Amino acid sequence: MTGTYAGQFVMEGFLDLRIAAWKRVAITRTMALGPALVVALLTEYDGFHSDIVSEMINVMQSVQLPFALVPLLTFTTNKRIMGQPFVYNRWVVLALVVGALALFGVNYALVFRTLQQSFDLSSKGWTVVAVVATFYGALVLYLMAFPFVSWYKSQRENEVSLANLQQQEAHTASERMLA
Repeated sequence: MTGTYAGQFVMEGFLDLRIAAWKRVAITRTMALGPALVVALLTEYDGFHSDIVSEMINVMQSVQLPFALVPLLTFTTNKRIMGQPFVYNRWVVLALVVGALALFGVNYALVFRTLQQSFDLSSKGWTVVAVVATFYGALVLYLMAFPFVSWYKSQRENEVSLANLQQQEAHTASERMLA
């Protein structure tokens, strides 16, 4: 579904093609969903295990999900990008981070289970899987930690600057009262 919308937006804006809306929708949906429909119909009775292919696609999406979700969380918590009225507060950010970590954990378990069921790996194979998983996990944690650490620092700086401003206003008000 995402691919069909992406194709539709590309045809609308980026390519600047002037096509009637119904034609544009028909073309993009056919290009996105047509090949999958053809493969499903042609391989239905040939002993082809489409559920295995579907599971592998789900595993691949599980691996790729953090690279879409982390930037989304990063951008929606950035005041410069979203603007002050649209930035999430701390509790929403905390809930989003916890939810993202839970989702990444479930996806990691899916990948591990699929590898375990699909491949008969030796101890060397599992060592390679462990090393790759460690590097992958470190990369995802870095992608998550770096933006949120900078977000937290900016929040603290804003609080300090607000406290300083309030202190200066109080000092100015007290000077006016004395004068």
